[in-house]
Amino acid sequence: MSYRKQVLDIACWEFLHFFKLRDLIISIVLVGGVSLAIAGFSYWQERSRPVIELAVISPIELALDSEHFDVKAHGPTQKDQLEAAVARGELAGLLVVTPPRATLLAPREPLWLDEISAAVTAAVQNFQLDRLGIDRAQLEVAMAPVAIAVELVGGQTTHSDDSITLSMILTGLMLVMLITGIGYLFVGVTGEKQQRVAEQIFSITSAQALIDGKIVGIAAVSMLSTLQLGAIGLVVYELVKGGALGWALNLFSAVDFGQLVVLAAFAAVGFAFWFVVCAALFATIDDPHSSARNNAIALPMLAPAAVFLGMSSPDSVMMQVLSWLPITSMTVMPARVVLSEVAVWQIVLSLAVSIAAIAFVRRAAGRLYEAGMLMYGKEPSLAEMLHWMRSGHADRRA
Repeated sequence: MSYRKQVLDIACWEFLHFFKLRDLIISIVLVGGVSLAIAGFSYWQERSRPVIELAVISPIELALDSEHFDVKAHGPTQKDQLEAAVARGELAGLLVVTPPRATLLAPREPLWLDEISAAVTAAVQNFQLDRLGIDRAQLEVAMAPVAIAVELVGGQTTHSDDSITLSMILTGLMLVMLITGIGYLFVGVTGEKQQRVAEQIFSITSAQALIDGKIVGIAAVSMLSTLQLGAIGLVVYELVKGGALGWALNLFSAVDFGQLVVLAAFAAVGFAFWFVVCAALFATIDDPHSSARNNAIALPMLAPAAVFLGMSSPDSVMMQVLSWLPITSMTVMPARVVLSEVAVWQIVLSLAVSIAAIAFVRRAAGRLYEAGMLMYGKEPSLAEMLHWMRSGHADRRA
């Protein structure tokens, strides 16, 4: 059997091990059902709210939602009677407005205070402006922030907010795929060692084919799970609020195609790099329940952390260096592409460095897996790991 056929068979087995069509359908039904139920409860709550009977003594008119409030205006002479009615529970509250102050008398802490406060604030502001002879429209014009038009020389263009949004979305999807897949990868890589079947498996196929198949199959499960989660979220939001699908289509159409390709390429390469790195580390774990190397799950967080630290200055020396390192380039280089001007050769070379790093770590993962699966009772030291990565097949099995 050829090496490629072995990898494909192992990848299919790992994929089917963690992916079940029945579970996918059930999760879609459950997530969709729960989301629709929450939306239904929210709508039911909104429509079934009791109408609040509120007495108002005010020289100015208040704009309150007539669906939720039954507002009746009264004169100042009726204040004592209205206070007695509130005390007996016949009214939900008595609102007395004497600009610029207002007092609310209620039998208990009102949960609808924010709605009352917003209406009173708007009314009193208009009252004060009218009293001072200030036109509200003129005031808004005078207080409006100054919009600074940016004109770039040499035909350059400003960065697009849509590109920034898309970059953040792709980074988030990459992290979700990593977090989802690393859990499966941890089980898949350490499983055979816990069951003491490594020797039998290595008699059937090579360690490199086995680790490659695991990486490909489990990565496919992770990608499918993340896409499923994102699709469910978009559909549910579309059904409940509307506009989600249109927003997504407009976002992709608004971004320059070249930037879209670059952002997607770095997200894919970043996912592959960290996935292979975690596979290599997991291959050296002896006891998955107590190993300190389980903390490798937190390593991919270095990439987004680097972006947040240097986003205000994308052309700084730190950002330029990090855009070349495979551990951070998947987020730093897209940020530089969106926020600054980066030469094409730098983008291509950064991708090439990351792809070369993936190939190197993949090969190292195979060698570490071959030696690590046959070592019981202890985890290899860094010196032993480096020795295995350099040694031949016979030496690793010795």
